[in-house]
Amino acid sequence: MFSSFTFAQDSSKISFIIDKAQTSWLFGNSKISNLNKREFNQLEKLIQAKIDERNKIVNKKNSINSDEYFRQYIVVENEKGEKEVWVNFLCEIDQKDKWKTDVIMVSDGGKCYFNIAINLTKKQVKNFIVNGHA
Repeated sequence: MFSSFTFAQDSSKISFIIDKAQTSWLFGNSKISNLNKREFNQLEKLIQAKIDERNKIVNKKNSINSDEYFRQYIVVENEKGEKEVWVNFLCEIDQKDKWKTDVIMVSDGGKCYFNIAINLTKKQVKNFIVNGHA
């Protein structure tokens, strides 16, 4: 389903969630889609720009290095035909392989868990949420 290309990140830490039951809560009636290499690179640039922006306003202890995270990608085409992507970043995983098929939601945890929603067609970050601390 997804174009084969080499990821800059450790591919063992990357998962594409393609189960509609796992994605409808986020994107409604959108249909599962994929990314080509150009789109993936555009997405990563948008993500890194948002992380860099955040890192400028937090102390070094709270800065984020995205290469250290497991990533769950949900890629859809919305009802307008626009490509949207939600990426869930997890610094650690509890259940060895569950994260590869099931969206993992975590309360609290600070910078260890964050997610970002991007309209890739518009090159627009819709949401960037870093978990808080309990």
